[in-house]
Amino acid sequence: MRNAAVTHTDVHWNRELPGKDMERVLTHDIKNNTRRSPGFTERFHPSRDTSNKTFILTISNMQPNDTAVYYCSVWGDISGNGSQLNVTSRLADPVLIQYPNISKVPEGDTVELQCAMYNASVNDTDVHWYHQRPGYDRQWTMSWFVNGTIRMFPDIQDRFQHSQDFSRNSYILTIVNVTLNDTAVHSCSVWSYIHGAGSQLNVTDANTPVLIQSPSLERVTEGQTARLQCTMRNAAVTHTDVHWNRELPGKDMERVLTHDIKNNTQWSPGFTERFHPSRDTSNKTFILTISNVQPSDTAVYYCSVWGDISGNGSQLSVTKLPENQLPPLTGIITGTLAFALLLSILSITILCVKKWACFQSRLKPESLPRTPEGELNTVYASVCGKMPNNKEEASTSAEPEEAELFYADIQFFRQNNSRPMSPIVEEATVYAAVKRA
Repeated sequence: MRNAAVTHTDVHWNRELPGKDMERVLTHDIKNNTRRSPGFTERFHPSRDTSNKTFILTISNMQPNDTAVYYCSVWGDISGNGSQLNVTSRLADPVLIQYPNISKVPEGDTVELQCAMYNASVNDTDVHWYHQRPGYDRQWTMSWFVNGTIRMFPDIQDRFQHSQDFSRNSYILTIVNVTLNDTAVHSCSVWSYIHGAGSQLNVTDANTPVLIQSPSLERVTEGQTARLQCTMRNAAVTHTDVHWNRELPGKDMERVLTHDIKNNTQWSPGFTERFHPSRDTSNKTFILTISNVQPSDTAVYYCSVWGDISGNGSQLSVTKLPENQLPPLTGIITGTLAFALLLSILSITILCVKKWACFQSRLKPESLPRTPEGELNTVYASVCGKMPNNKEEASTSAEPEEAELFYADIQFFRQNNSRPMSPIVEEATVYAAVKRA
């Protein structure tokens, strides 16, 4: 995990069995407690590597029904891209998986093709490489034997190199300084009858643009933003229009939008500004940003230029948000509105309390403390209504009601039992004129 410490957050491990919905395996909290879902035992053991900021799920005594894609997630909606775990029977034949499926490179470049093997070790098994050019039968390329011997087809030069990656239990075929003649499907084989699906290598003219897309798999949660990149070699991204297309599961390719060199965007019907194209000229990259992604956005997205030059595609998988969980933006807006409502209620309550206290103080002047001599220690005011000088207005009522007062003079008096009430002189008190317009 980047941008956060693995010791400061709980981690959830989930898995997706073939053809089934996502299910929770376990939760490992910051106090090192583990809560496993029903059906999962201590065979599934979580841990943390603080030095590498890594969450680890160890599955012991694996079974074929453990075959699934496993995902780690934190903070509820932040999930990893997933790890495919394939568990086969101990007596099963080796399985060969090749990648990339399609590799497009310009003439003179170097390409690396990988062949991962399951149910056997690459260090104990011979491997054979073949190639099949368009319109030709499959031909043998080279063989590597466990004793270290390498045999090559007579026309194959040292440009073809074989190696092994023991960490991934893979065979690797490296072709340096590729030529147009290397365009073919290159496949690996073991035990004479077990073959990989092959990797399609397309070698283009050195002056022909080549599009390389990343990431190959982007997995996001509903409501988040996905960012797909398409890097172009042998041409500037400012000198050509780019088209973004997508292929929904089981459907034909469809155009999403076109972004021309004048920065104008033309969306196909049904597509909105949620699909936003841009260019990164410094990295020679076209970018497609999809905001507020929906499960219906799940598809393989392709960039293309010059009409027939296309990238190898980026698989976008959108995970549906649980029904009881709000999207991140909705949650923030809801929280903000709730806080504003609470603040308004609090303000109104304080205002009402102040008015009630003021009203009570006016109703109970006798509650004020008395001096030892018995005089009231308070100040009274006599209010004398003043009528305007306008005779017409003055003639409407001999004695105006409160609502008709325009202003009032307030004079303050102090009551004393030992002497008659007398007005306090202006110099000894504070008085006010209350005016009402």
